[in-house]
Amino acid sequence: MSDEVVYLPDDEDSMPAEDLSAVLAEGTQASVQELCSSAPSAILVLGCLLLVIALLIISIRIAWAIYAADIADFYRDVSAAEAEAASTESTVASRGQGHTSPVVSSAAQPAAAAAAAA
Repeated sequence: MSDEVVYLPDDEDSMPAEDLSAVLAEGTQASVQELCSSAPSAILVLGCLLLVIALLIISIRIAWAIYAADIADFYRDVSAAEAEAASTESTVASRGQGHTSPVVSSAAQPAAAAAAAA
């Protein structure tokens, strides 16, 4: 397969002309009233939307009740890991090797320590 651009001819001239008078006749007031008479009422649509919203809220509450313990364990582990990292950094800083910010990534910490020692 080649990477050359292929230009397709414009086939618009071969398309039959549309008769827009039929489309305009369908858009008259009579056809609009006919379409609206067979459509569901706004109250029915609003009621269905409210039922869907209620089901979503109930589903979220059920999922939260099921996974609340797992979520709490996850955040407890994350906060413990952050506290451990902060205590390790404060120990390194108290030994006189320079202070590194916890915002600095672990790959950039050796470079920051070398710059602080120089």
